[in-house]
Amino acid sequence: VLDDELQYVEGPECDAYHHALGPGVLCYLTPFPGLTGAILGGGDGILAAHLLRARPDVRLTVFELDPVVVRTFQTHPEALAVNGDALAWVDRVVLGDALQTLHGRYDAVFVDFPDRSLKTAYLYGDAMFARVHGALLPGGVVSAYAGGARAPEAMERYFERLGYQVVPGFEGGSALIVYGRRREGRP
Repeated sequence: VLDDELQYVEGPECDAYHHALGPGVLCYLTPFPGLTGAILGGGDGILAAHLLRARPDVRLTVFELDPVVVRTFQTHPEALAVNGDALAWVDRVVLGDALQTLHGRYDAVFVDFPDRSLKTAYLYGDAMFARVHGALLPGGVVSAYAGGARAPEAMERYFERLGYQVVPGFEGGSALIVYGRRREGRP
């Protein structure tokens, strides 16, 4: 919210981005009851809405740094129209920096961070990627948006070093969505 105006992107490009980041990766997982997912940076609930439409049975936890974003997308009528009140349907919303708050193990982790900048560069560093890796169950998948200078290459290299099968996804400008599967038995 900026000057009492809700700031977000909507339209076909936004839908394509969220579909590629979320439901598109679910095809890599064998359907089974109790599927779990973590969304990092998804406080607007838009990615959660796409995932829940595709798989209503998935149990989602959203990790968001900014409580104003969450509050806005839980209460603002225009925001609720955009996300379909999806934050009311997730299992949990955890407020705080995902580097410190990401705990638990998940079948899928969806990284929906903003573009890399001086302020957000740490989100694209080895410490965060290690945290994501540690949160995935063996055989789990990661779907990560990497936007901004050097972010796509850094993310891709890191997950390949860990033995992930990395598949470039949706590409637009300097952004890339990377899909990767944690191989069975890897620490």
